Amino acid sequence: TYEFGKQNSYPAFWIKKISVSSKAGASPNSGDIAGLISNITSNQAMIGKPTTVELSGNFPGMEITDLTTKLSIDNTKEKSLITFDFKMGSYPLAEHQLIASPEVQIGFNKAYGSLTTKGELHGLQDFKFKMINNISKIDYKVSAKNEVVDSVVKNVFNGINLVTINASGDGELPDVAIDIHSNLGEALQKGFEAQLNKKIDE
Repeated sequence: TYEFGKQNSYPAFWIKKISVSSKAGASPNSGDIAGLISNITSNQAMIGKPTTVELSGNFPGMEITDLTTKLSIDNTKEKSLITFDFKMGSYPLAEHQLIASPEVQIGFNKAYGSLTTKGELHGLQDFKFKMINNISKIDYKVSAKNEVVDSVVKNVFNGINLVTINASGDGELPDVAIDIHSNLGEALQKGFEAQLNKKIDE
């Protein structure tokens, strides 16, 4: 259906504001959420404003803190524009085994991450985004069968206090070129070099 509005008229459907507010309850998945949803309408061009969502909060039972979401859906122009900005100040990472072999065991008991991602979708086709994911407070679970290797591997991983996983993408859906970069490879290289040099000096 189409709406042909007159000057200074209103669309057939328009919710100007919705306030969102909730408090964490007995459920471990509940959270403290506050925010505002603005301009839900059947005709954005008529009011000249996009639909926007702004939310923030924490989920104490899930150890998720400083969560913020900003979303804009703009259909006021010929090509739509959707933008998003999502942040999570801290979230937990459960136990995970990275390498499991008879000779070496590498994993972690627990860690915490922080996540930031933002991007835009233009004309429901051109998509680009950036993501920054930092992992810290890592409780490593590392061991090796050989005593010397065990000492080296433990010292290397205990020296890596921060792991970064950054990603970006740009292109037309569904063929978006994605680039992923992490500091882990370089950190491992430097760590093993330092430990080997230490063993040589001994």
